[in-house]
Amino acid sequence: MPPASDRPSPQFAFSLETGLRWGELTGLRWCNVDLVRRVIHVREVLTEVRGRIKRKIYPKSDAGLRTVPITGLALRVLRELLADEPDARVNRSEPDAGLCPAELVFHGRNKIRRGTKKDGSDGEPYRAPLRRSAFRRLWTKALQDSGVGRTKTKKVTVEETDPGTGRTRKVQKERTEHWPAFHDQRHSFASDCTIAACRRSSRRRSSGTSARARAPGSTPTPWPTTRARS
Repeated sequence: MPPASDRPSPQFAFSLETGLRWGELTGLRWCNVDLVRRVIHVREVLTEVRGRIKRKIYPKSDAGLRTVPITGLALRVLRELLADEPDARVNRSEPDAGLCPAELVFHGRNKIRRGTKKDGSDGEPYRAPLRRSAFRRLWTKALQDSGVGRTKTKKVTVEETDPGTGRTRKVQKERTEHWPAFHDQRHSFASDCTIAACRRSSRRRSSGTSARARAPGSTPTPWPTTRARS
């Protein structure tokens, strides 16, 4: 079996238990994980724009700065990751220090840095931030193999460069998307909180959603499975 960091299940299970957004999940660092008190502190995110990943100190909104409890399943995921990576860095770095991928809880596939295998050594391990495209490939394959997902086609507007003039223009294209998407876990998280009779204010604090983020009367989309929660 491949390491936990190379499978989509740890990321999705952890996010399903904590309600973290994609950027909050990929930007989570071991220094913001308290296994003793069983809480995580959401303090920064990773953003990906046109293929470039950047580190931001503030999440989506003021409500995003929060402390989230670690459930039993989430704790098991963290312990499995630590078992796979005993050399993970737990020190705290400043955002202007760069991405510092060795500090990230979830990251891309482990690799060996080029030119570091010398004198019979194993080389210097290199970890890259987790990209949406890399996770999407794993997630799509998992949906297809399990048979629980479905596809839908939607029209999107993309920018293309005209080879003749070199000018950029916007065109509409059809794109096939797979359901459920990663973000659907936040809807399931909200549903679980409601089922567990959480107060509305407590649910907002845990998920990092502002009071006006959802229209009155709207309901979250439940995940089509039943899970035992610790």
